[in-house]
Amino acid sequence: GIPAALRGRVWQILLGVVNKKANLEVWAEGESALTREDLQVLRADLTRTRQDIPHFKTPQVQSDMEALLTVYCTRRSVKYTQGLNEILAPFFELGLDSTGAIFNAFYALIQKFIPNTLRGHDLKTLRRSLELLRVVLRYHSPRLSNFLEAAGLHPDLYATSWIATLFAGDCAMPVVMAVWDELLLGDDPLLVHFLALSLVLEKEEEIMDAAEDAAACMRQIKFTSCAHVAGRFAEARRLMAATPRAFRRTVHRATIQDQANAEVDALLRLAPVLVISPADIAQGVHGEALVLLDARPSAGFVAAHLAGSHEAAGTGRVD
Repeated sequence: GIPAALRGRVWQILLGVVNKKANLEVWAEGESALTREDLQVLRADLTRTRQDIPHFKTPQVQSDMEALLTVYCTRRSVKYTQGLNEILAPFFELGLDSTGAIFNAFYALIQKFIPNTLRGHDLKTLRRSLELLRVVLRYHSPRLSNFLEAAGLHPDLYATSWIATLFAGDCAMPVVMAVWDELLLGDDPLLVHFLALSLVLEKEEEIMDAAEDAAACMRQIKFTSCAHVAGRFAEARRLMAATPRAFRRTVHRATIQDQANAEVDALLRLAPVLVISPADIAQGVHGEALVLLDARPSAGFVAAHLAGSHEAAGTGRVD
């Protein structure tokens, strides 16, 4: 990881905000984006944010966090969403020289990794991210996926905070710093989904053995130490490399670029499976050969089919 004494400066460099000025008065030029109800929720969240660290209890830090979150929501024309407080908090631990520097780093982190996740009153991008996690879990572990589906344990029940707060909501502050060090050095927002996947797959046997207590087991999954973070990142990179590139492009377009979402949402609704492109089929996935089954009626297969494919209808079933 990054040495603690250098972390603030290194993060600013990696986020591209060194010596960048922040206009923190933008919210004063017009009405705040936050309603009275939003402010009540925000202030209640701040009274619970990192209360194990003394200076987060001080009126000054509480006031600064409220002001910065108000600026953020107004600048982006969004309502306050729970989780923003957890993303902002670590930047108060970096020793940055001003609230402007804190704001710039906070804003840049969100723009880099989850630019659309906490936008919109219905949080469509967050829900889409969770559905895509469900799909990639089914690809890498059909056994665990089927178990969780049968138990009604969908990603929205265990992974919402992971994605919405970049894992900050469930971890001790030193562990959050280690996670974000790796995310920033890795410079790939797709790692967020594969980190979530790696956390779940690590506990596969424990979850399966828990049976009726699987929900409680899922709620306990989190990064536990800096060493654990390093191991999960290594596994996340392996999982990402072993996932068809077409899916990785879909995740990027649907969550980071926020494009072609009607198409992605329709696919997730009608056929929530990982789609493999012709290029992925031709090249294999992660260097592995694929067995291609053609599930069309027999007449279609006889008329024309991809070289090397097999007629699924002839087997009597498709597993």
